[in-house]
Amino acid sequence: MRTTYDASASQRPKPAPSSPRSGLLGVLLRPQPLPLGVGIAVATAFIVVETVLVYWFQEAGSEKSFRALFLLGVLVISAGWRFGLALATTLVSASNDQNLWMTLGEAA
Repeated sequence: MRTTYDASASQRPKPAPSSPRSGLLGVLLRPQPLPLGVGIAVATAFIVVETVLVYWFQEAGSEKSFRALFLLGVLVISAGWRFGLALATTLVSASNDQNLWMTLGEAA
C-alpha cells in the first residue's frame, strides 16, 4: 500500500495552547482598560469592603494590623485600569487608612 505525503498537513495552524491570561486574569490584564465607570465602582467596592474588614478585625481585639488589606484594591485597580484611577485609589485608601488609624487610636 502506497501512501502519499500531504504537504499542506504540516502547514495547518495548530491550536493555540491555553493562555495563562485566561479567565479573570485575562479580563483584568488586557491591552485596553475596562471603562472608567466600572473602575470607579470596583475601587469604591474594594475600599468599602476593606474598611469594614479592617475595622471589624481591629474592633474584635486583634493586635495584628490588618490595614495591609487596603493594598488589595490598589493592586486590582492598578492592574485593570490606567494610572489616574490607580493613583486616586491609592490616595483614597491611604487617607482612609490614616483616618481609621486615628479613630481607633483615640478610642484605645
